[in-house]
Amino acid sequence: LNALRFSSPNVTALVPATGPTGGGISMTVFGASFGTYDASPSLTVGQTRCTSVTYVSDSSLVCGMPAGAGAALSVVVEVAGQTQTGVDMFSYKAPHVASAQPHHGPTAGGTNVEIVGDSFGRQSAAQSAHIGNSPCSQSVWTSDSSIKCVVPAGGGVALEVSVHVLGNEGSLVAGFCYDA
Repeated sequence: LNALRFSSPNVTALVPATGPTGGGISMTVFGASFGTYDASPSLTVGQTRCTSVTYVSDSSLVCGMPAGAGAALSVVVEVAGQTQTGVDMFSYKAPHVASAQPHHGPTAGGTNVEIVGDSFGRQSAAQSAHIGNSPCSQSVWTSDSSIKCVVPAGGGVALEVSVHVLGNEGSLVAGFCYDA
């Protein structure tokens, strides 16, 4: 009995290779051996499946990008039980920190600061916030554009306020000062 064998899918490029944490864009995956229109290929970015997959040709698929966060994520294509992983191919946009309010507090810490910006990811993205080099005593994600930080005890003026989301970082220079 002769069995037919097909080449495994091969991912060579993505357009675009970066996208917003909220998803909602179309990403084209280029490569080879993506099968036929009825092969029902699947695509995964990081650990999350694309919200939709459109077969364009044996060398092109379109992924409806899911919400997510992280840098240098793998893209996995599965066609007829065969998979191929493109390593370090896609990155969600890095966080952007626009403001931190209030921008000062006592050296004993405990000040509740709202950090506002964008691309802070989903609630499950393991975000953290820092004042200078110190992590906040508590970081609470409230939305893709807001994180609450309980400022740790410390000292200094013109300290950077930063948000870290799965390998991506954004910061606001001189965003917080400890009171003298």
